[in-house]
Amino acid sequence: MGEVIRYKGALTLIGLQTKMRNDEALELRLTAIDEDGSDTIVSYEDGSVASRSLQLFLDPGSNLEPPAGSVLICRGMARITGSAQKIAVFRKG
Repeated sequence: MGEVIRYKGALTLIGLQTKMRNDEALELRLTAIDEDGSDTIVSYEDGSVASRSLQLFLDPGSNLEPPAGSVLICRGMARITGSAQKIAVFRKG
């Protein structure tokens, strides 16, 4: 069964990444990211992943290539320090 978690829109990119990594440590795996005008909304499904493998990057052109050794999980929108930003989410390993 999946879960949707809201994160405060005031978080920095690193702050959001840290919170999402912590939630994945609870046997959740990210599936989608979006924003609703004030917060970032992240969808998860049940499942385990490698610890601290999630990577978030700003992706204004929606064409960021995966870093070496990483795969694209999803692209979407997030609230970063209060502003809507295009995001690419990758997983190492």
